[in-house]
Amino acid sequence: MENKEESNKRFKIFHRRAEAVAFDSFLHANLSLTMQATKGGPVEITKNFPEESSLRSFSSLIRPFYNNDDRISFNMICGIVTRPDNNFPNNICQLAKEARKCWNGLLQTGSGDGPPSGIAMVFNGENITTGKLIDLFFNGEIFHTDQEKLEKLDSMRLPVYDEQIQMALFDVLQRMGELILWFDKNVIQKVLQNEKKNEIIRF
Repeated sequence: MENKEESNKRFKIFHRRAEAVAFDSFLHANLSLTMQATKGGPVEITKNFPEESSLRSFSSLIRPFYNNDDRISFNMICGIVTRPDNNFPNNICQLAKEARKCWNGLLQTGSGDGPPSGIAMVFNGENITTGKLIDLFFNGEIFHTDQEKLEKLDSMRLPVYDEQIQMALFDVLQRMGELILWFDKNVIQKVLQNEKKNEIIRF
């Protein structure tokens, strides 16, 4: 079990990475997807999506928070804050618990167990949750080339459906970014400020 000094190092890295998320243009992009159809006619699609380079850039910022094996993963940081022996204020611990629930809920959208908002998708009878979608994009296309995941992702690129999965991906990444910023402001920064005050008192 790590000491508070090591935990504070994690918190500071989390804060720096959150600041990078805040200034990335992807987070503030206005997303839109409009589908118009007439009986017997084609489906006309109008979309306003970020460029691929913007998606890749923002994904690289989100990835450490998403990856549960990373030292600043959202779940891991929440776990450290709520650990009883760290003795953080009850209100801070409660906020961390709620944030973790919200974070994991975002990744379960489409499963029937997640929040009611978002796009629910089913492909070949399988519920494609937002967490699965991120996994497919991150590990099949953006950061790695897992052949099985890449093939599955390619098989999902059907007319109209492809735009829907892109919209779902962009939407959940923005929501994750917004939650990271909220958590940084309401939990991480307050924890760091509290620790700084304690250092002054001990001195």
